[in-house]
Amino acid sequence: MDLVAEGTQDGEAVLVLVECRTTIGGGGTKRIAEKLGQIAEEAEQKVVKIIVAMNIHPSAEEVTAEQGIWLIPYSRINRDRW
Repeated sequence: MDLVAEGTQDGEAVLVLVECRTTIGGGGTKRIAEKLGQIAEEAEQKVVKIIVAMNIHPSAEEVTAEQGIWLIPYSRINRDRW
């Protein structure tokens, strides 16, 4: 896991789990989804699962949609803010 944080979403405590990759496809996404799912089972609060990647194969989008994982292209991150 590349980033773990606690926060709130709509007033509810959440645990945010983020995995970062340069390239992601359906197979890699399934493996990450399994890992995130195992952690989520142990969490005491709601878990927000996120994958950030530079290159995203369309098959990854299908898997994340099925698994309830946010898939964020690296290009959407505003680096000028930092």
